[in-house]
Amino acid sequence: VLRIEMTLSEATALLDARLRRYRGSTYEQLIPLLNHPAYAEGISPSGAAFRTEVSVFWEKYPFGNLRVFGIIDGFFDSDTPAPVTQSFIVAPED
Repeated sequence: VLRIEMTLSEATALLDARLRRYRGSTYEQLIPLLNHPAYAEGISPSGAAFRTEVSVFWEKYPFGNLRVFGIIDGFFDSDTPAPVTQSFIVAPED
């Protein structure tokens, strides 16, 4: 079985694209997503298989900041730390 490797830049771009839909969300829009991770699988432009997960959780429970955390995992080249992660915070007043 031929396994195609993914570079760090490709993994980062895919994860950025996945998180982009959450970045414009308000605090109130993210609250229902608490404890409900969203998963997606796909094939990258280079042909590498990958899986993403996006989770929303409290930074400080309850009603503190929300952290939106994304992770992408797949078969990465030797220079890429696996898995690749990104996150950002949404405050109640945002």
